[in-house]
Parts: sequence; C-alpha cells; structure tokens
Amino acid sequence: MRIFILFNLLILFSIKIPAQLDNQEKLKRLQEQKVDFFTKRLGLTNQESKKFWPVYNDYQNRKNMISQERKNTVKYFLENSENIGEEETAELLDKYISYQKKETKLLEDYTNKFREFLPEKKVIKIFILEVQFRQWLLKMHMKPRPNVR
Repeated sequence: MRIFILFNLLILFSIKIPAQLDNQEKLKRLQEQKVDFFTKRLGLTNQESKKFWPVYNDYQNRKNMISQERKNTVKYFLENSENIGEEETAELLDKYISYQKKETKLLEDYTNKFREFLPEKKVIKIFILEVQFRQWLLKMHMKPRPNVR
C-alpha cells in the first residue's frame, strides 16, 4: 500500500513540475520582453539602466502587492455579498479606497525616486510605457477570430 501511495505521489509531482517550469519560463520571457521594450523606448543609457531596473522592479512588486490585496477584497465581497451586512460592506469599501490611496502614494514616492537619476521626460514615459506595454502584450497574444455571419 505504501508503495502504491508513493508511486502516485511521484506521478502527481512529476506532472506539476513541468507545468511550474513552463510558467516560470513564460514569466522569464515576459520580463525579458518588458526590459527590452522599456529600455529601447525610454532610451536608457547603461548608467541609467543600472539604477532604473532595481527601483522599477521594487515599484512593480509593491504595486502588485496592493493590487493583490484589492483583488482579495473584491473576491471576498463577491463571494459573500449575500451574507454580509452594511457595516462590513462599508469596511470593505473603505479598504478598497485605501488601496487606491496606497497606490497613489506609491506613485508619488517612486516618481520622486526616478527623478533622482532620470530626466523628467523619461520619468513620465515610464508610466506611459506601462500602458503601452500592456496594450502591446494584448495585441501580441490576441488570436484573430474568423468572421462569423
């Protein structure tokens, strides 16, 4: 019986590992594309690039944490909206607004950090390029659909 369980666990883990590696490889390629996209369009010098990427990656990590907290709050509300009262709903709404405030504060803080080593034009381009990169990704991954009449 132990051998049977061990064998099944081995099969289970051997199936999950390639999927995880595949996701890691996709994330690595996505990050490489983003670095290339930003570096070319921002016109970063080698010196600027060395300073930019650690700060930008930290900014993105913090922004992603706020976004994940917001998603968790929304998910909780959607899953429980029928069972929660006005008071808890008000608390969730206040939480949601606090995430927007945190994101705004983060934007202000990191704009100032970028200003320490980048010219103003490059700083504003960072935030424009974030939107353009998402649009570029969507365009790259959208599959043409046949015309249905």
